[in-house]
Amino acid sequence: MAEATDRQSNGEQWTIEQVANEVYKAFQDWRGIRTVATIMAESGGWTWIRPMVISPTSPAHLSTDRGICQWNSYWWTSVPDSVAFDPVAAIARMCDEVTTDTWEIDLDPWHGSKSDNFYAFLPAARAAINVLREDAGLKPV
Repeated sequence: MAEATDRQSNGEQWTIEQVANEVYKAFQDWRGIRTVATIMAESGGWTWIRPMVISPTSPAHLSTDRGICQWNSYWWTSVPDSVAFDPVAAIARMCDEVTTDTWEIDLDPWHGSKSDNFYAFLPAARAAINVLREDAGLKPV
C-alpha cells in the first residue's frame, strides 16, 4: 500500500481486496463486484482528492472529487469531508446510496461505472468478492 502525507496528494492507496472487504459488508453478490469495480475505476483505490474538476454541464464551477469513492463536492454536498475522506465510511455511504427498493443497484452517478476502467477492474473485483464468499462457505458468483 502506497501512502502520501498531505491532502494535496493522492493519500493512501487501498488494494482491491481492502475495498472488497468493505463492500462485502453490504453486497455479497454481483452488486458487490460492480461496486468494487466502480470504486477502483473512480479512484484507483486512492483515498484523498482529485482537485479542480470542471463539470462538463457547468464549466463555470469548479469542484473536487473527494476520497476513495470520489464524492464530488458540487453534486454530493450531503457527504461531509469526514465521510468522503474516511475510506470505511465513504464505502458504507456509497453502498447505502446505490441501494434501491429492488434487486438492482444504481451506480449511474459515478461515471467510472460506465468507463473502460470499470470493465478492466471487473475480473479482479469478482475474484476479490469470491475469495470472501469462499471464506463464508458460499459458492462463487
